[in-house]
Amino acid sequence: MVEGATEPLYCQNLCLLGKLFLDHKTLYHEVETFQFFVLTENNNYYGTKTIVGYFSREMTLCEDFNLACIMVLPPY
Repeated sequence: MVEGATEPLYCQNLCLLGKLFLDHKTLYHEVETFQFFVLTENNNYYGTKTIVGYFSREMTLCEDFNLACIMVLPPY
């Protein structure tokens, strides 16, 4: 889990990556109120992790929405 308030640049880059594949994605600069959960695939042979996608949610829920955005990269 990555919080937008503590790692704003990383979260903004996640949002920009999502904007490449989601035409309705509009928010990418005001990430301070969101939590991002990055999904990775482990490669045990090389010992690396590859980003598969992410999902985000607001930390303070004003409405009954659980998730704000779900993005999975096309190869996965």
